[in-house]
Amino acid sequence: MANTYTYPRREEIANAITHGIGAALSVAALVLLIVFSSLKGSAWHVVSFTIYGTTMLLLYIAQRWFMA
Repeated sequence: MANTYTYPRREEIANAITHGIGAALSVAALVLLIVFSSLKGSAWHVVSFTIYGTTMLLLYIAQRWFMA
């Protein structure tokens, strides 16, 4: 079996915090994307930005769960 590297506790906490901040910023970005696309764009813009923003949020949430 291969040797695996274990990260120090400090680094694990820092990773969880930074990914949590990224998730919070993703929520803000998702709201802004939806609002501006609904004001300036078509239905395709709203749908595509909603999908993009949601996947960005899911990325940070999944990374935070994996790192924590």
